[in-house]
Amino acid sequence: KKDVKTGPQQDEEMSLPPANMRHIGRTGPAHPVFGISTHFTEPEKDEAKIAPKGVQGPAATAKGDFGDLRQMDTTIVDQAIDPLRVRLKDGRIIQLSGIDIPDFNPYEPGDLSVAARDLLDNLVKGKQVRLYQTRNQKEGRTNRLGYPLVQMSLTGEDAVWIQGTLLAAGLARVRPSERNPEMAAQMIALEDKARADKKGMWLDLRYAALTPETAATGLNGWALVEGRIMSVATVGNVIYLNFGADWHTDFTIALNTDVRRQLSKKGIDPMKLGGTNIRARGWLRDYNGPFMDLLHPVWMEILTEDKAETKTDATKGDSQ
Repeated sequence: KKDVKTGPQQDEEMSLPPANMRHIGRTGPAHPVFGISTHFTEPEKDEAKIAPKGVQGPAATAKGDFGDLRQMDTTIVDQAIDPLRVRLKDGRIIQLSGIDIPDFNPYEPGDLSVAARDLLDNLVKGKQVRLYQTRNQKEGRTNRLGYPLVQMSLTGEDAVWIQGTLLAAGLARVRPSERNPEMAAQMIALEDKARADKKGMWLDLRYAALTPETAATGLNGWALVEGRIMSVATVGNVIYLNFGADWHTDFTIALNTDVRRQLSKKGIDPMKLGGTNIRARGWLRDYNGPFMDLLHPVWMEILTEDKAETKTDATKGDSQ
């Protein structure tokens, strides 16, 4: 798989429309910021609609360690605009970083989005919160629309971590950015537990991790793929993790030099990952089969040290 060109990495900076957008053709009371209807019809009572059933009862709260972040200020929340953004009493709009609601569409919100927005509003409306951002002054503090990207917690002894609580309830999934990786490991741990406990979306097979065989069904979207690396190849400065016998059609993950260097600092040699079970997240595109660029080591979890009966093929890159 030569001449890798990074595909459209849909991330937290690209997922939402401007707050002053107006939507035409909806009925119901206008959204206070978007100007979008906030009238949602009652979901049909269908046992296939797993998400609402999975979040019944009070949500378990989570706490986070924000030591790697810069504390901004303490402020009061006016209300939740949607599952990912809140408006503060001073008029600022901020976006929760590092998470994703898979059925979020501001014009036609799905069951998860409605439940996540309700939980977010119940947690923060009228409450004093503390905001945190990356220490990097050059990037990662605002999105392309100018909204601050933050981690948020309530103040006081409880110090409830907002993103962590949404993840623990199974109402959000981790969507880390290479510009905001500081809290990703903690968030992934909460997501993994919610998945194991079948909370919220994790009761619904639509949101289950894809396999190398089913990865093609998630093309052109953010995805979670879990499987065994069959072989490892290198072309130039790019390492390819192949999940099938034919690199022309199989699922493949690409690692650039920076990611390889960061993995090495963690004691992981990508060239020795053949036979390893991993779980990876990222943007899936079509490039000689389903293809994912691993932009940060935290996007990949090593699930087991067991090795399959395959071997690392350091020369395969010559034929790619």
